[in-house]
Amino acid sequence: MGIDPQIKEFLAKQNQSTVSYDTLTPEEARSTAVKLLKATKVFDVKTVLDTQTTGPRKVPVRWYVPEDKSNDAPPVIVYFHGGGWATGDLNVFDALCRALAHHSRAHVVSVGYSLAPEHKFPEGLEDAYAATSWASEHAADFGADPSRIAVAGDSAGGNFSAAVSILARDRSGPRLSLQILLYPVTDYESDQTGHSESFKQNKEGYYLTAAKMEWYWKQYLHSPAQGKDPLVSVLRANDLTKLPPAVVVTAEFDLLRDQGQAYADKLKAAGVSVQYKCYPGQIHSFMGFAVTQYSTDVGLQALADVGQQVQEVYQTA
Repeated sequence: MGIDPQIKEFLAKQNQSTVSYDTLTPEEARSTAVKLLKATKVFDVKTVLDTQTTGPRKVPVRWYVPEDKSNDAPPVIVYFHGGGWATGDLNVFDALCRALAHHSRAHVVSVGYSLAPEHKFPEGLEDAYAATSWASEHAADFGADPSRIAVAGDSAGGNFSAAVSILARDRSGPRLSLQILLYPVTDYESDQTGHSESFKQNKEGYYLTAAKMEWYWKQYLHSPAQGKDPLVSVLRANDLTKLPPAVVVTAEFDLLRDQGQAYADKLKAAGVSVQYKCYPGQIHSFMGFAVTQYSTDVGLQALADVGQQVQEVYQTA
């Protein structure tokens, strides 16, 4: 179908950018994310509470309780925001988490994990795991069901969602019942490792560029050698058995499309139940943009689709 007409104006502005990723600072990148993802569509929820986890890691979290009253003890979705491991925070992704709580009828716990480059791999991931454990332990305190814990995330947050699922299995908890991976990073691609077809096709002109992806990797990893770690490149993990069912979303004009689909395929081959969909005409972060001025009808529908999938998994529809 080609690129979604609703995105064309946004891409035209993005493609006029003169940002140099050789000199870009994390502070500049974070400031850009705040402006780009300014919310224009805010879904109502019943309660929002800012708090932090207890234990060795004090991780900021924001707990959303949906307005829906038909579910006495709703499931919990622990959400890891995108931003290349280096940008984004609880405020930037507030509207997206509200939308997810609204559509899924689940509690959503947004995690303010430590950002790179100040906190490189595996610091942010360990924050994500600690927050998931804490949410599982305290779900009942918030009126949610501790036996129905999901993890979710977009882009780098999708990477965390997949990696936390592996850690939870290998560390014998917490027990997770769903992983939601929205256009996730699943593999470290470089000129040395080679690139997928979607990377080659979409490396320029579609918001997430090859240059931007390279900058993100430099922030997150101590060295390129860490790209081989299966908790960085989950696609390279030898064992994907006994992981929670997965919802995997990709976008047609995203350089990460093929690695997201490859991970979905590998999960299926390992016996994991997978729901996979590639949304035509869309770019990376299209679901995050759905609650901003750059919204598309497809992006809004995708948010509703994922919420419906959560309801079906947990039989709360």
